[in-house]
Amino acid sequence: MVEKIIIPTPKKNTKIVSGPGRAPYTAFNRLNRAQYSLKARPKDAIWTRLNYSSLLRIEEDQFYGKSIALYFTFAVVLIRGRNLQTIADAIDVHQCEYVQEFDAERWPEPSDEKSPVITELMVEMIGSHRISSSLPSVNLSFS
Repeated sequence: MVEKIIIPTPKKNTKIVSGPGRAPYTAFNRLNRAQYSLKARPKDAIWTRLNYSSLLRIEEDQFYGKSIALYFTFAVVLIRGRNLQTIADAIDVHQCEYVQEFDAERWPEPSDEKSPVITELMVEMIGSHRISSSLPSVNLSFS
């Protein structure tokens, strides 16, 4: 039997500080070596590690850099934001350690307009791994 994992909700008016000295937000981390798994860190959901060996397909919204869809044998990951091209490139060669959704409670707003920012990160299990009943609509917008 699968038990639902409950994420504690911070008390209202409580600021969450990321790391010493409030480290800046980074949408992803690219390493110089291939990784075994990709860590998906949504803002308001459980974090998941997805094995790269199960990655079947990567879809991008051409050159717009606003949407990426990752199809694993057991899950679909939808990433939305801005300037996402470098994230897709890192995932393609299995060098992306993690992707994380921006959370204004944890980080100051990124000041560099050219840096990647993930505004939405959804992980949905499929098939026999399904936990919830709704699969997100994977519609890559071209506008």
